[in-house]
Order: sequence, then structure tokens, then C-alpha cells
Amino acid sequence: MDNAEMLTPKEVGKRIKERRNEIGISMPELGRRVGVNKSTIQRYETDGVNPSRSMIINGLADALQTTPAVSYTHLRAHETVLDL
Repeated sequence: MDNAEMLTPKEVGKRIKERRNEIGISMPELGRRVGVNKSTIQRYETDGVNPSRSMIINGLADALQTTPAVSYTHLRAHETVLDL
């Protein structure tokens, strides 16, 4: 990624929680959408998710109605993401 910096796993977890709350779904509902249980979602939000785990990131992005890039990159000041 030449125009963005990777987030840490903890930062990814924070973004997951922020987005989940933003769209108003519970941990169990997000887990249902992704195919995991609530405790897995809780672990993702608390302990984070390695941004290189693309299958997890892509599934979460779909369930959270956003793009994978939002989950694992810092956007530069002049960049925006329209689907948040």
C-alpha cells in the first residue's frame, strides 16, 4: 500500500467496534453475519485482528457494510472514504 499505513491489530479492533456501533448492530448479530460466535467478535474488538488476515478483514468489512481498506489502513488527510 503505497498511499496508506497499516493499522495495528488493536487499531483494527477499535475500528470494528466503532463501525459496529455506528450501524447499530450487536456483537451476536455481527458474529452471525460473519459466521463466528459473539466471543470471537469480542476478541476481535478487544485484542484486535491482524490486518494481513484478509479473509477475516474482508468478511468483517462485508458484514459492517464498508471496505476492507477502512479496517486496516490509516487514510491520509486528503483521502476520504465515502461508504462510511
